[in-house]
Amino acid sequence: MDWAYILGSVIVMTVLGLSVGNFATSLTYRLPRGLKIANDPPYCDSCRKYLETRDMFPFFSWVINRARCRFCGEPVPALYAFVELGCALWFNVTWFAFWPDAVDAYLLSLSLGVFVITLISLHVAEKRLFAVIVVLIAGLGGVWRALFDFGIMNAVISAYLGLMAGVVVWLIRSAIARAKQPFPTYAILLAVCALCAGRGQLVPLLALSMLATLALWLVGRKSASVRGSEGIIGMCLALLWLMLFPGFGKTLPSECSKVLCEENKGCQLVTVTDCHR
Repeated sequence: MDWAYILGSVIVMTVLGLSVGNFATSLTYRLPRGLKIANDPPYCDSCRKYLETRDMFPFFSWVINRARCRFCGEPVPALYAFVELGCALWFNVTWFAFWPDAVDAYLLSLSLGVFVITLISLHVAEKRLFAVIVVLIAGLGGVWRALFDFGIMNAVISAYLGLMAGVVVWLIRSAIARAKQPFPTYAILLAVCALCAGRGQLVPLLALSMLATLALWLVGRKSASVRGSEGIIGMCLALLWLMLFPGFGKTLPSECSKVLCEENKGCQLVTVTDCHR
């Protein structure tokens, strides 16, 4: 085992992940307020002073300043630190899971995971989903399915089944409450997560989502920030897990080395490999 390579990879991925996480925190704050994402320099929301270089080191500045603004002393939400750490962790696990055997899978999973983490932070902060982030996640998931499933029908069917599962849950909850409830946003997110994970991973996605939601509900009893976001966070965590173990890794093109045959499908000649038997 090359420990120098491992240590170097961890350092580089952590630095990159914290930097991208810092941008994600800026997106979490500015998107709901309709502010410019990249043009305005970072500033304190309380005293409106622009941050200096020493204040903009992701996570470390938060720790050094004891989770407070260096100018006015107002607390800085811990959510931002968790987002930065989450992105750093995701950069590391995707690197060691996919690189260098599956570069396409690495880049797609990396981007998809960052947007999923951003979606979690936005819902924790604002208690609502933002269409632009959901659309970006759906688009990346569709690209994944189109590349690795050799078509888009699997993505369409997966999204439909996920949406129907969300509708069933909605109807059950309405029946228990004996009152019709507004159409839930979690049904839409479940459809997007199912699109990303694939039709074969719908049952594991639902099971993992319920387990994660239950665990978060127990945590949410003592954490006001998590309360109300348990279902959304649970689905996102389940999707992130399936991206790594085992759903996404089963259909990577780089792992399909043996060509079995070629089939004519319409006007296309499709190569059947050993992972599409």
